[in-house]
Amino acid sequence: MGGDGTNHADRGKIRAALAVARPARILDRLWQWATLTGPTFAEPSLSASEVRRVCEDRRGAWSRHGTYRAAIVACLILLTSFLHVFVAPTDLKEHILLREAYYLPLLLAALWFGVRGGLLALLAVIVLYLPLLLVTSSGFSIDRFDGAVGVVLYFFIVLVVGLLRDREVAIQESLVRAQYLSILGQAVSGIAHDMKSPLMVIGGFTELVRDKLPASAREREHLAIVIIQVRRLEAMVRDMLVFAKPLTPDRNPARLDDILAEVEILAREEADKNHVSLEFQADECCQVEVDARRLEQALTNLVTNAVQASPQGATVTVRAFQNNGQSVIDVIDRGAGVPGDKKKEIFTAFYTSKREGTGLGLPIVQKIVEAHGGRIEVLDNPDRGATFRVLLPRL
Repeated sequence: MGGDGTNHADRGKIRAALAVARPARILDRLWQWATLTGPTFAEPSLSASEVRRVCEDRRGAWSRHGTYRAAIVACLILLTSFLHVFVAPTDLKEHILLREAYYLPLLLAALWFGVRGGLLALLAVIVLYLPLLLVTSSGFSIDRFDGAVGVVLYFFIVLVVGLLRDREVAIQESLVRAQYLSILGQAVSGIAHDMKSPLMVIGGFTELVRDKLPASAREREHLAIVIIQVRRLEAMVRDMLVFAKPLTPDRNPARLDDILAEVEILAREEADKNHVSLEFQADECCQVEVDARRLEQALTNLVTNAVQASPQGATVTVRAFQNNGQSVIDVIDRGAGVPGDKKKEIFTAFYTSKREGTGLGLPIVQKIVEAHGGRIEVLDNPDRGATFRVLLPRL
């Protein structure tokens, strides 16, 4: 039986099978990504609740490790100081040996907790050791001088070891994040490509059907809702593709005031719809080497978020200025602000507090800013709201 012999019923079955298979494949990819199944993350037999429980157990284990380590450091410092008290002041060798013993808890604190933890441990050593040093010797003596020099050495050793540890942790976090974004980008790209064609077909045929209906037909309203939702999904797919693709900005010299003027035009409609005023302030001398189109996209996203977060009648302020050899752009809203524990989480893909948000806006903004060699920070306003600060290298 050749291809010409295929009847209309068979063709209909083939189309139906394809129509069922494509959404099933999309849902399968979504499920694999959402539950982090596969050889990289977890066993395919784990459910979403089991994966979440494993992650919570791991976070709890890390918290317990930190508590145990802090207890070990504190016990070593207290034990060394306790032995200092019970050693006779005339036994200089024992005091020198115990003073050297402080290096162990200080090094452990710097290795386990970085600069901050090492300096806190050093402060505890100073508080406990200096009174003992003053009691065991009077006036100026070699022992006092040697003890003071030892405290200075403690500081420099803790500082160096802590900085090296913090640097290593930052490098590891950067590598893990890059790997995570790479895996996530591949999954998102596949999902977006599978969704793109069906959405175009659904939207196109829905518009054709709507146009053939009489103007008074009630079904036109229902089809209009379908078209609006399809457009929203298409926008989500575009965001997913932008997030998944590698970003290499086409940099050229530009003025920040010109870029902000374009951003104001793009964000004006959303501001008017939400009854929020826009105020742009830019130094004319702010020169940057950027991909103007990409930077406009990132800043428009930030301004739109600020407008949506601010109450009616409020003013969203955008400032651009130079500071310490960097170009700084502040987007200041008058909303409820961002809690401290959410300031990093909001840049995670698909995290959103909006009812109809995609959770990709801020991750895309961060990706664009970092592709230009900059960074983005979230600051609290003194009175109300938050400031999203973009820092870019100066031209």
